[in-house]
Amino acid sequence: MKPFLRLCPLLLTVACGNSELTPESITEKIALTRLQSCPEVERYIEDRFIEDMARHFDALRQNGGFGWPEAGFDDRVGAPTNGGGEQGGPGEFTDTNTREAGVDEADFVKTDGVRTFVLAGKKLYATQSWPAHELRVVDSLPIDGYPREMFLVDDIVVVFSDDWIEYDGTIPGEGAEDVALPCEEGRCGYHGRPISRITIIDASGPELAIQREVQLNGHYQTSRRIDDAIRIVGTEPIYGPQDLRYWPEGDFDPSRNRGRWLEALAQLELENVAKIRARSLSEFLPHSTVIDPLGNETVLPQECARFHRPNAAVPLGLSSVWTLNLDLNTLDRTSVFGQASLTYASEDTLYIASPHHWWLPRDGDSTHTYVHAFDLALATRTVYRGSFGIPGHVLDPYSIDEHEDHVRVATHVLRFRHSEARWQAPELFIRVTVLRRDPFGFTRTGRTPDLAPNEQIFSARLDGDRGFLVTFERVDPLFTLDLSDPTNPRVIGELKVPGFSTYIHPLGPDHLLTIGEHIPDPAAPDNFPRGLKLSVFDVSDFAQPTELHVAYLGEGYSEASWDPKAFTYFQTQNTLAIPISRWGRGWDSFRSELQLFEIDLHDGISSRGAIDVRDLYPHPEEEPDWAYSPTVRRGLMADEFAYAISDAGIKAARIDSPETTVGSCLFR
Repeated sequence: MKPFLRLCPLLLTVACGNSELTPESITEKIALTRLQSCPEVERYIEDRFIEDMARHFDALRQNGGFGWPEAGFDDRVGAPTNGGGEQGGPGEFTDTNTREAGVDEADFVKTDGVRTFVLAGKKLYATQSWPAHELRVVDSLPIDGYPREMFLVDDIVVVFSDDWIEYDGTIPGEGAEDVALPCEEGRCGYHGRPISRITIIDASGPELAIQREVQLNGHYQTSRRIDDAIRIVGTEPIYGPQDLRYWPEGDFDPSRNRGRWLEALAQLELENVAKIRARSLSEFLPHSTVIDPLGNETVLPQECARFHRPNAAVPLGLSSVWTLNLDLNTLDRTSVFGQASLTYASEDTLYIASPHHWWLPRDGDSTHTYVHAFDLALATRTVYRGSFGIPGHVLDPYSIDEHEDHVRVATHVLRFRHSEARWQAPELFIRVTVLRRDPFGFTRTGRTPDLAPNEQIFSARLDGDRGFLVTFERVDPLFTLDLSDPTNPRVIGELKVPGFSTYIHPLGPDHLLTIGEHIPDPAAPDNFPRGLKLSVFDVSDFAQPTELHVAYLGEGYSEASWDPKAFTYFQTQNTLAIPISRWGRGWDSFRSELQLFEIDLHDGISSRGAIDVRDLYPHPEEEPDWAYSPTVRRGLMADEFAYAISDAGIKAARIDSPETTVGSCLFR
């Protein structure tokens, strides 16, 4: 056990009982500092644990023994194309709907036009999907853990899975020997820890074969691929000692003997600090490993000189960007303390966002997001480029955009209000901020006025010199923005229609295709019931956008309404494919389809029919599975054919007659 080191100033103040709850203010000039060694990384983690613990005890002191549970202290912190190049393939086909051209995103379905790979349950299925009438399963491969999504790179499939490792009382050490954990109350260490499995599979032959596997500590968040370089973003919980205590042992009543109670708190803090200081880096952050086809494990070093700490208050946790280069067979890591809440990538820069951590916000404080940028110029590693902070919360990757030398970010800002000893309803508003990117970092050049009071962003699309925002309270305002002048981003037009859009898809320079939900307006003459809807907006007159066409789809559920990867638009056929499921009473009334719509700017949105997969899936009592879902979740299109994909299998039909099946295959 390491000797007890000096206390941090905050804890010394707290132990004397003289501190106040000082809020962790927003840092205007956010930056990352690279740590130099593993002892420095370990010390930073210890200091953060002690600081959070001190705030917990400070809350107890100042509130007579009653803290704020929502700001409590935990011992695990941070825990959330064209085809024609291939002989015999389709002329054109759809693939994953991605945020940026040239930047691929992982999904549970991937295709090269001829082969389609699907993760269903705990297996990877390889199918021959072209020609459509010869659709069949070629091979399947069990995947350890709980598969989530994958990439297809030529003849290599890279699968990302969630899993859990049960502890046996040891943790991987730096060398050949493992490190034993002390056993307490009949158990050794934690019961287990989350890991992310990366399974690299050779799909060049008729049989799928695992090449190797990587086990990353923590949670897989998301990934992006540019050519052979895959950037994987993950978060790691930081494990504190199990036996920290937050209330003195014995019968203490702060209201009767406050002095004795304060002394017991101070002593307990000192004991907790000693336990934190005694913990090793391998216990805070277990190692990741690589496993070869023979089962041999290689422990990956922590690479502490690639760890960065922010100069701002962020939740304690670790976010890492791993660079996997398939061509060169390399794996590199860059880490940042904080919890990644969002990832956006252009072809040359990857951005990860982390929220500001308020222990207890004051009146007038607002939500704030710190964004760190990483250069992708090297195909074997990711290099820190700079950081910036913006007020508010970033909804999704479609709310941030890189254009030329500028970054534009749409946020909704929540401002806290506190008066007369009670919290008031917070203020909520929208804004778009523009920053210039240069070799020295990021500088704000302009922002819009605050928009849409008491509304939040439901969808955004920032694209080139233009931007579009949809907010919602009772009606759906579509804002059009002129982003051509980085110093003066302006709202040009606004259109209000009942309901809201959750995804915006450009149709050329003058039109938008959206999916969302219709909310009836009692004052409207045609009061359609609440349900899914598709809309085409005309934005050719930027000052006066109009809803050109609308299709009311009624009640139901579509994954495309919240995941753009389920939204498949095939421009060649002017056809949109989205999965829709509907429920009645009982299993037999359940219906899940891939619905096809023709999108015509002159004639509007018209149904082309649907591919129904009810004949593929068994009753759930006949073949239960941990992830089994009979719903259609994705649609693909190739030339004149459409494919409906579910956990049960794939069905293919012609786009112009989707009710007639031309090919199908079952996943068993």
